[in-house]
Amino acid sequence: MNDILLDSLNDLDPRYPVPQVYDFLASPDNRDILEYVSRDPFGCHVFPGDIKDYPLEAYFQDMAHDIAQAKQIHLWVSIPTCRYRCHFCQFPTIILNPQSAPSQAVFRQLVDYNIKEATLWLDKVPTLAGAEVGEFNIFGGTPSLLPAAELQRLMAFYRQHFNLSAATLRFEGEPATLTKSYLELLKALGFSKISFGVQSFNNDIIAACGRRHTAETCEQTIANAREVGFDWISIDLIYGLPGQSVDDVKYDMEKCRELAISHVVCTKLHLAEFMKQRTGVSGQRQSLWQKKGANSQAFPGLGKQYQMRELIERYLAADYREHPTMYFHRNTQPAEKWKGLITDLDKQYPEVAIGLGGSSKCSLAEAINITDYRRYKAVLDEGQLPIDSSQGFSPLQREVNAFKMALSTLRPVCNHEFRKRFDGRSFFSNPFISRALKTLTSKTLLTVSDDVVTLTPNGVTLVEAIINTQFSSGDIWKLPVTNTDVSAPVFSLYYIAIDTEAGVTNAQFEAFVREKGCKIPCYPGWRWTLLRGLRGERTGQFMMLYEIESAECRDRYQRADGNLTPLAHQFWRDRPQAQELLREWQRLGTFSALPTLYTDYHLLAENKKSTVTDGPRYRERPGEEAEARVIGIHNLALRPDVDAQAFETFIAENHHRIEDYPDWKFRLLKGERGNRLDQYVVMMEIASLAALDQFYPQPDIATDEAAIFAQAHRDTKQMYEEWKQLASFSGSPQIYTDYLAVAESQPDEDNRGD
Repeated sequence: MNDILLDSLNDLDPRYPVPQVYDFLASPDNRDILEYVSRDPFGCHVFPGDIKDYPLEAYFQDMAHDIAQAKQIHLWVSIPTCRYRCHFCQFPTIILNPQSAPSQAVFRQLVDYNIKEATLWLDKVPTLAGAEVGEFNIFGGTPSLLPAAELQRLMAFYRQHFNLSAATLRFEGEPATLTKSYLELLKALGFSKISFGVQSFNNDIIAACGRRHTAETCEQTIANAREVGFDWISIDLIYGLPGQSVDDVKYDMEKCRELAISHVVCTKLHLAEFMKQRTGVSGQRQSLWQKKGANSQAFPGLGKQYQMRELIERYLAADYREHPTMYFHRNTQPAEKWKGLITDLDKQYPEVAIGLGGSSKCSLAEAINITDYRRYKAVLDEGQLPIDSSQGFSPLQREVNAFKMALSTLRPVCNHEFRKRFDGRSFFSNPFISRALKTLTSKTLLTVSDDVVTLTPNGVTLVEAIINTQFSSGDIWKLPVTNTDVSAPVFSLYYIAIDTEAGVTNAQFEAFVREKGCKIPCYPGWRWTLLRGLRGERTGQFMMLYEIESAECRDRYQRADGNLTPLAHQFWRDRPQAQELLREWQRLGTFSALPTLYTDYHLLAENKKSTVTDGPRYRERPGEEAEARVIGIHNLALRPDVDAQAFETFIAENHHRIEDYPDWKFRLLKGERGNRLDQYVVMMEIASLAALDQFYPQPDIATDEAAIFAQAHRDTKQMYEEWKQLASFSGSPQIYTDYLAVAESQPDEDNRGD
């Protein structure tokens, strides 16, 4: 193990207990975790989207949808002005002298642009105006620099154009500018909560951070706030600062108890690259300490940092609760409302941020504002929202993010509550969550009991590392490759019915699809094949099989409920001739659109050694017999005493043992959406009807060649026998249909360059 990291972990204050996480981090089995926490143990929730460059039209549609469904939202405003820049600050700021004449014009301009941005939001997301705001925050920067007239003008706009009738109002300031008169102004405007950064009650440490206030100023601000009538006062403290000792943090905790602060945020100093991904105000630049290369010897080592963290927990345990991580509230006061609105599993409502560097999100997508003030103004002057980037969330990623946010609350995560959020889906069904749970349980970072996940004490301390490393294909913990990949193809099956009452025959329908229907375009990254039942349950009936490049590609055009996204609607508007073909198709039979029954399946396993290529499933060539593949769809069921995780683990660990017949290809799929959610099918793709008949000319009647193949591949046969102990297998008595491909979509020339 890296001696530098161990040296940092061994940097302990002998007068304080060895931190509980010491043995865990010192273990060679947890080397990767130690490497992660040495870079940035705390302070950065990262809930990134997995659909990059998400179309803004779709983003606004998603926001409007989620806001209309939510009981409340979190609305906040960013005022980036500061009178100096703290040495640890990475956020976008506008440094000015608040007493100078030019600064007054800057304040007016800031409010003007904030109102302009908010107005554009109301135009883009019509449901926003009526949405009940649960909490309204003004963050910074240093909002307490705003002159009274500008703050009053800002608040008048938000009260007039947003529904603040049930909202609590919270204001962030800086001790030296939160004067008694300014606090009285805030109270008169309806604010009931204030927060400000103390960082430390040690004046030497405050000065080393480049801050221009004293500990005495902070105490006076607290006294003034209480005198004015604020009983909800939150202060920010940082540990891990240069020159800071465990004694210093102990003194900070003693002051918190002495002053009976209602809410305390205790954050580990974070200077890592994660800042640019964090939620809230996006990072813009390196801090002064980063630029100047602060002496690493001045920073307390990992051992002392964890002594500080555990000391904070011990000192506050009697009178405070931590919810979410790093946010402590007195037992007599509720937790931070805005944090609960966006992280509690039974809420996780949308939030809208107005201002430089703000991030706005819902369950489906997120967007981050521009952090450069000149660019921010220029984009607004063009009548556009100043969004720098937008990302969408695939269905699996939505579940992962919801679970991670719930973990960050430090409360037990209940599968029953999760199922209510996700239409009955269990978090055990999500491959990333189930994999993480297995690993985290083995490392005793959490427990799973009666469908409830609870962090252990070490899990609480390391929850940031868990959130930031455990739930994606890029995990820092090198886990075995899973059997599901968000970049893997999605297979969708749609039941197609022809209008037999109108006299439409199978032959007539197939002829139309091969001649005209195949020219109906597909979305980029999609292709479809029309299948007709050859034998089995649905003999003579039709099915459309879609193969889509990835879940990300699917989600660009189709919502989780099966409806089309704005991008899909635009796709069809741009292709009026295709709409006419589609109407002609629908005069003969149903098409792959609601209310047609369908299931989206994600790929759990496939035989990558198969001789079946990725070419077309149906192809006609002049003067030759059509090439048509056979697609076998075999429905599976788990044994009564077997859960999904056990079966999928078996498949992940054993599917490499499968050897298919020549020109056959095995895939195991799991229902992700639609009418067969969480159910399994084996999809067997066979290169031709002749290749099917070579081994199974009739249902469940194998040829001698099949028997010879089985004898030559005993491990595959043994693997199938083990499989049958967990779940049913393909063939009778299971419900199945072997389909013959009868038509396939043609490439759409209009899709080039999409």
